[in-house]
Parts: sequence; C-alpha cells; structure tokens
Amino acid sequence: MTIKKIGVLGAGVMGGGGGVAQLAAVRGFEVVLYCEQERFVESTIKRISGLLDRRIEKQKMTIKEKELALQRIKITTDMADFASVDMVIETIYFDDLEIKKLAFEKMDKICGTEVIFCSMNIPDISDISITNLASATSRPNKVVGLKFLNPPQTARSVEVIRGYQTSDETLALVTAAFQAMGKKAVVPLVK
Repeated sequence: MTIKKIGVLGAGVMGGGGGVAQLAAVRGFEVVLYCEQERFVESTIKRISGLLDRRIEKQKMTIKEKELALQRIKITTDMADFASVDMVIETIYFDDLEIKKLAFEKMDKICGTEVIFCSMNIPDISDISITNLASATSRPNKVVGLKFLNPPQTARSVEVIRGYQTSDETLALVTAAFQAMGKKAVVPLVK
C-alpha cells in the first residue's frame, strides 16, 4: 500500500487553514478536507489560497503550482467522503480524549479497514494516549499520533507517536508519507 490520498479532519489552523491540507496538496497528495460547517468552507479556501500566494511572492511556488495544489484539495462537510482516502489526519484542536474518540469511532465506520488514522497533538501541551484513542477503533494497529510545530507546512520534522498496538507497517507508511512531504519523521518511545 502507498498513501496517495489523505483525509484531514478539521479545517482550523493546523488542519485546513494552511496546515496539513496545504502541505499535502503542495507535495502532490490528493486531499479530502472535512469542515464541520458549510460556513467555514469559503474562509478555509481563502486562507489556503492566501498562504499559497505568499509562497509565490517568495518565489517558492509558481501560479501554476498553486492552481494544481488547490485542485488537489476537495473540501467537504460530509465525513462519508473519507471512504476513499488512504490515511486520515485528525486535527481537532481540543485536547479532549472523548471528543477525539467520537471522531475516530465515526471514521472507523466510514473508512475501509486498511485506512490509517493519525491524531494531531500539540507539542508540550497535549498528552492524549494514542493507545487509549486507538481503542475507539477496530484498527488499533493502524493508529498513530503526530506532533508538529505550528505551522506544519514550515516545520522541519514531525513526531510519529506509536501506540502499544501500532504495527511496524503503519509506522513505515506514515513515515514514508511525511518524508514525501519533505519532513523528517521522528519516532519516540511507545506512549
């Protein structure tokens, strides 16, 4: 399996508002970006477009590359659109295990059994157990945590946090995906 299409759950700063969705789309991944409410869709598109315009101004991207990146992002208010992805990155800002577990339970019913789930955590603030979060799914071997510095698109590395049941194959796939995004993946001890 190769990760080609990434779901991003949450359109805030870390997820869609210029974070993970932008990073993945610029690096050639197809992205399905979930906004909980329709009213946030337009502002999310504007925010991503504006950040890409800054890259153009700094001569780090061409107008054509921006257009291609934006074409790779599908913004949706229907979580069922995650059915076609290879990996989902949850970027719920709240450091609340129960809220995150509810989201993982929903995704578990929508996504195929091969889909990997990642939970974005805030460095030095978030202390959610990946093992505990993975217990809300039928695929604890396919769940990891991620820690980026903000903003994700400029951070040099990402921590890939393994749960007790996370498989070596899952770690390898997630690590390869982030290397393809230009990030160094660091895997700390089990949490």
